Amino acid sequence: MHNSHIPYMTIDGTMQVYETIMAILDDARKGKANDLVDFANVDTIILDSIWKTSDLLLEEIKEEAQNTGKANYDNWGELLTRMSKIVDGFAASDFNFIATCGEATRQDEMDAEEKVITFNFSGSYRNRLPYSFDFNLYMKEVKRGKEVVYVANTKEENKRTAKSRVSMPRQIPDPSFDKIQEFVNKGLAHKEL
Repeated sequence: MHNSHIPYMTIDGTMQVYETIMAILDDARKGKANDLVDFANVDTIILDSIWKTSDLLLEEIKEEAQNTGKANYDNWGELLTRMSKIVDGFAASDFNFIATCGEATRQDEMDAEEKVITFNFSGSYRNRLPYSFDFNLYMKEVKRGKEVVYVANTKEENKRTAKSRVSMPRQIPDPSFDKIQEFVNKGLAHKEL
């Protein structure tokens, strides 16, 4: 991102993570310019990665709890609340909202194939995450001889998110935003028939 024309912002543990992200969301909703972006000229927001955001938020929550004397078991509930507000806030906006996250996999004992289990981050929000987005793609490296290719799986093992009504292939080899958009458009056109 550093060498592209796409505006970006790095959020790390040296800043108030939750307040910073919510301020960006507020500016985006108002179509307002901030120090980095004029949101009137933006149509897509990417959160890269939701896993790192979750970890930073949890550390921030733990520090706040330590400073205020709150019980540690409240940390996970607070993480769920903050993640929900961030993701649902961006997802409900007028922007295309894309978030990246690693995947948790397991090895199938019958055929030795790796199967996608869920998103790879801590806390109960990972169980709600698929329902916050219209489409979920699980990126995977596949070795073919000496070559490594990328494949996007379109669903978790033996599951289909009820929210997604567009027919998608099980896998999209060498995925790109344009290729995914093409599948979505074909699926939507098919549904209108």
